[in-house]
Amino acid sequence: MSEDTDSMIPISNYVIRLLYDKKPVLDNRTLLEQLQTIDRLIEPIGESEVLMFINRNHCMMDVANNPSSPVLVCVAEGIDQQELKDALSQTWDWPAAESIVPDCSHAVLIADMNGHGLKSKDRLENIQKVLAAVHLLYPAKALHWPSSQRIVNPIVISEILRDGQFDSLDAGAVNVRLFNVGNEPGEMVMDTLGLAFFSLPDLQCHFSKLEPADVASCLYNWANYLFDNGAIIESGNTIDGCDGKPWQCNWEWSLVEPRRQVIDLHSGK
Repeated sequence: MSEDTDSMIPISNYVIRLLYDKKPVLDNRTLLEQLQTIDRLIEPIGESEVLMFINRNHCMMDVANNPSSPVLVCVAEGIDQQELKDALSQTWDWPAAESIVPDCSHAVLIADMNGHGLKSKDRLENIQKVLAAVHLLYPAKALHWPSSQRIVNPIVISEILRDGQFDSLDAGAVNVRLFNVGNEPGEMVMDTLGLAFFSLPDLQCHFSKLEPADVASCLYNWANYLFDNGAIIESGNTIDGCDGKPWQCNWEWSLVEPRRQVIDLHSGK
């Protein structure tokens, strides 16, 4: 593991929003029943208007042996429209989002509280099981992942339910973003966003003579590699680039906000 991982800052709260054109009314008992059809080890904790659940199989415990990493569910008070616009600007795989999201004025917030101590796949599995249960009962118009600056078609929930892949990045946990930079025609930066929530580096590539779709596929595949294997790529290592040639890897700070550590992939192009 690279020594640079010591400076990775784990992020405590991990949030997903389900977007609606009408305000949903959540029912604790019905939601718990739906959750337990997905995983019988999920159970509620606390007594409040905010619904909170833990998974006994993937849960952090405090010094008093009480669960300290619940997933909470609540109807959000208001929506940050600018945040949605920013996410729409970096959503490339669902064109219909441009017409669907502006009609959404309500949201259900799902938040993983203090789950940064869990294994990456366990943390994602916990929150995506709750996401699936909420959507099955209260079908959303769209999903908003603030952590990856992405709007996602809710049909992905049916796919992860069908395949049982609740620890998959494919539902929206990672995005590949594109930015035009510099003065040279075609000069671009592409990066991934989302891995920092799992104490992993994102990836970035600065290029001008490669096909963006090929670079995007390369970045996403290596993001999955890091998620599966951890931050085992070190500065000076090389990886297989989308042009069939080795690309050198260097740990550095991101070129684009939010500021975070990334593995820069130098293509020479």
